[in-house]
Amino acid sequence: MRALLLSLIWLTVALAVAQVRAAGPPNVVLVVSDDQGYHDLGCYGSDEVLTQKLAEMRAAFEAWRAEMDGAEPRRPFRDF
Repeated sequence: MRALLLSLIWLTVALAVAQVRAAGPPNVVLVVSDDQGYHDLGCYGSDEVLTQKLAEMRAAFEAWRAEMDGAEPRRPFRDF
């Protein structure tokens, strides 16, 4: 019985590891900087640090936000 339990545990762990490896790397970017404010970045209009990709991402977000501002507010699926 103990061997069966250990085999099931190992099989579960092996399948979990295989799924994590197959998923690929996560889409997470961590930017760490010291003594920098938001106004120092190019996407906010500064010439100190040029950030073309961040500026593109911000423009896309602003377009999405403008589209959502005019949308109808979301309501619960069921009204109680």
